[in-house]
Amino acid sequence: MADHEPLCPVPAHDLLDAVPDRPEALLPSPCVGICQLDPLSGLCLGCARDADELAAWRAMSTHEQAGLWRRLPGRLARFGHPFRLLPWTGQDLVSALLTLAAAKPARWSIGPAVFVSEGRPRAHDDGLGFDETTSLAAFAFRFAPGLRCFAMNDGRLVLALHQARLKGEAADVTAADNVLRAVSPLGRITLSGDGPRLPAPAEASTGLPPGYVGCLTVAFQREGQVPAAAPMSTVARSPRRAPEP
Repeated sequence: MADHEPLCPVPAHDLLDAVPDRPEALLPSPCVGICQLDPLSGLCLGCARDADELAAWRAMSTHEQAGLWRRLPGRLARFGHPFRLLPWTGQDLVSALLTLAAAKPARWSIGPAVFVSEGRPRAHDDGLGFDETTSLAAFAFRFAPGLRCFAMNDGRLVLALHQARLKGEAADVTAADNVLRAVSPLGRITLSGDGPRLPAPAEASTGLPPGYVGCLTVAFQREGQVPAAAPMSTVARSPRRAPEP
């Protein structure tokens, strides 16, 4: 990736726990728009920060924000959400996805279109996207402002935008001349008529916080993996608002 350091010097299997810690830029907020304090723990039901941390977030240094991000997964486990927001945006997000795609068999999907990576994605010169082409298909991804990445309990990563940032855009799938094309605000997939026929992936927005629209899904092949059912009661009863940037 041009003029860009890797997200963290860690192997791919530890990457989901990696937090950028760059002194030159503040980290994105952990807010997912579910803003209600749990009366028992005193933690926000959406992001698991307490009232003091919520108030102090914008005044924290990058190092302090990174430390808080690292504490959140353990706190969030008590709420049973089917999702976990990751602290990746921009070039850090692209870098992480490139690292994962090069290390594990990956399937990228927009609606019913599924691109099977061969582990050779090519980064764009500006570091804000990448693409890959095989003999049967092509895939291209571009970073969009406000894009967030959610790790789902069933092993998928879902790249999503809040509906306030979609500006009327939506995924579109067309089939003509034995070619299937799928386009979303984040990327595009083109499959030839001789491409692999895979089961349709799960709806990208399923299990996300209210207001988020899943635009692109990446699944990593795991032997014997069984998708986990996760409770949605906390999400369903929580107030909805646009998350803080």
